[in-house]
Amino acid sequence: MALRGWVAQFRSILVCAVFLATALPAAAQEPPILEVSAGYSLLRAQRGFGVNLSDVKETLHGWYAEAAATETNLLSLVGQVTGNYATVNGQKVKAHEFAAGPRFNRRSGGPTVFGQFLIGVANYRPHGPERSTNATVHVGGGVSLGPSNGVGFRLGGDYERIFTGGSHLLSPETGERTNGLRLTAGVVFPIGS
Repeated sequence: MALRGWVAQFRSILVCAVFLATALPAAAQEPPILEVSAGYSLLRAQRGFGVNLSDVKETLHGWYAEAAATETNLLSLVGQVTGNYATVNGQKVKAHEFAAGPRFNRRSGGPTVFGQFLIGVANYRPHGPERSTNATVHVGGGVSLGPSNGVGFRLGGDYERIFTGGSHLLSPETGERTNGLRLTAGVVFPIGS
């Protein structure tokens, strides 16, 4: 009985040692100095962005581009720009957003999971000369798939709050806000290590 217990303990220690031996080289890999990502962006907004469209939900399709500078293994600083476009009730709507903030990463040997908080501005131009620029806040996250030293794939999603109160173009009532959901999918290129 004592021999069986010793063999079981030895087996457990051996399994742990093998696990650590394979995990430590992956943990020792340095994150890239800079990650650049670009791809498709979908924006679903609860309130329309054009004249007489404040009670219309809109889905805008477009692109995104971002750069994330690695500060530590956990923290990156992100700058993001997006462009989304649609035609709603005969009006061509353009939405361009610029945001920046911290991204918190959970890096492992496989996928990198991240959460982010971005603050920025959003510029909306429906058909015609009118335009509006408002503050925006994004809270979201995603996952980066693929090798840490080659081209990877990134999926992300953000809840977005657009402070549209007082804008005759976006919201006729003072204090109103627009909520949106942004989904992104694209490629990511790590630069440096």
